[in-house]
Formats: sequence, structure tokens, C-alpha cells
Amino acid sequence: MGLKGRGLLITFEGIEGSGKTTQLKRLAAALKKQRYPVVSTHEPGGTPLGEKIRTLLVHSKTKISPETELFLFVSDRSNHVRNVIIPSLQKKQMVLCDRFTDSTIAYQAFGRSLSQKLLDGMNKLATGGLKPDITFFLDLPVQAGLRRAKSRGALNRLDRESSTFYARVRKGYYFLARKNSRIVIIDGSQSAEAIHAQILQKVNMLLSKFGQASSSNGRNRSK
Repeated sequence: MGLKGRGLLITFEGIEGSGKTTQLKRLAAALKKQRYPVVSTHEPGGTPLGEKIRTLLVHSKTKISPETELFLFVSDRSNHVRNVIIPSLQKKQMVLCDRFTDSTIAYQAFGRSLSQKLLDGMNKLATGGLKPDITFFLDLPVQAGLRRAKSRGALNRLDRESSTFYARVRKGYYFLARKNSRIVIIDGSQSAEAIHAQILQKVNMLLSKFGQASSSNGRNRSK
């Protein structure tokens, strides 16, 4: 989807503990320093309704079937896209999102073994066909990611999944990266500074390609 007349949608993907959230925050700070208007958000969540869905998905102590999990994720995304992402893009803001449609394929198709064809259709329905302009897949060996996740403290429902499950999820991300040139694979075992430098370089190249000017050339700086 071209950038003319709207902002940029940048998504971050990876297994638990891959460093997505850290890198999103670093990129947001760098873009704001360059005087771009930035909106940082996440899935599930990002809206009042979405945060309630997130609580169910992440902290539920009752068993959630793969199908129920899928419907909750898709409901969250539909609400999120229409109330946060699209309005922000229309205002020519840079939207940085922690997880998006690729997570659904990696986790629900590869991790949960649900139909990818079904998930593709549900993602399209939820997003109206909106796709990221660039996606950073922070890749990390499963055991390393799980160690990082455990080091954060209390484990949520997804953190407690098996290493076999996450091996399937990681395989899903590689499958998507082979099919989509917008997905950039980043070695998540590098230092946070090295990862950030690579991400910022890619984003600046994309901005330059599409002639996106910062607020110093007429944009309003984000709050």
C-alpha cells in the first residue's frame, strides 16, 4: 500500500522475549527526535475495549480453545484498526504497532494448527485489507526467548506455552518472511543498540524512498 497521502505503518513481530517492545520504543523516540508524529500501539489492546480483550487473552486462568482465542484476537484487531490505526494514518502519523496480522498466522495457523486460508480471510476482514509498510521480525532461538520472558517475572498464559509450540511459531514467521518482502528479519541476539541501528536505517530508507518529510518541513510534532 503506497504512502502517498497517509502515514507509515510499521509492525514488530517475534516470539515472546524477542525484544519487540524495546525496539518499538527506541524507534518511536528516534522518529520523534526527527520530528515525525508518532503513535505507538500494540495488539492485543491499544483501545479501551482491546485492553479488556487483552486481559482475557493474556491473563485468563480458564482454558481457551484455539478457535475462541482466534475470535478474540480478530475482534480486537478490527476494533483497533478502525479506531486507532486508520485514523492515525489518515492524519499522516507514523504508527508503530507491537504485533499485527503476521502474529495471527504464526501463532494461530502454525502454533495452533488452524487453517491458514481461514485466518487470511479473517485478517482481511478485520483490517479491511490494510497491510504494514514494513515489518521487523526479531528472530531469536526459542530457548533464548523463553529465558528472557521468564526473567521478566510473572509468566502470562502465552509465556507458559511449550518450546515445541514456539518452535512452530518461529517456523511460521520464517514462512511469512519468505513470502513477503516487507518483512525484515533481524537477529534478535545482537545488542539492543545494534538492532536499533539496523531498524532505523531501514525505516529512514523507506521514508526517503516515498519522500516523507518530517515536521521540520511542515508536519506537526506528536505530543
